[in-house]
Amino acid sequence: MNIWLAIINPAAGSYTSLRRWEKVKKFLQQLQIPFVPFVVEEEGTTIQKVKEAIQKGFRHLMAVGGDGTLHEVVNAIYESGYSPEEFLVTMIPSGTGNDWARNYGLLHKNPQKLAQIIKNRKTVRQDIGIAEYHEGEKKKKEIFCKPCRHRI
Repeated sequence: MNIWLAIINPAAGSYTSLRRWEKVKKFLQQLQIPFVPFVVEEEGTTIQKVKEAIQKGFRHLMAVGGDGTLHEVVNAIYESGYSPEEFLVTMIPSGTGNDWARNYGLLHKNPQKLAQIIKNRKTVRQDIGIAEYHEGEKKKKEIFCKPCRHRI
């Protein structure tokens, strides 16, 4: 399915992401980029809801929020059991940090430029990391795609 699922986190960016989305949405429509908006209604449900959308055939995922929203989208892909190679992921940055978007040149204040970037579909392969840890007695695993820099 070549329709973007726009996963909108209304709490991102101190609750400014919905306003940002409304601006970008107009230009996505003008450029005839098909999308289905999904507003995250309840904290902690994003991964499950995105996995359900993946089961319905969505392979183009647009995180509208910050790095946390993107983190949940990426984890949904890995938990879905489908090959990550099947997916296109982008971001409408509206969080407070937006490290991932900064790394890929998506920190445009102009919503028209963001829509055009999505239309152009310039793709880059993204490395991911796996963090395994214990929460009490329970072993957990999470996927991350945040840029990592280390200085010695």
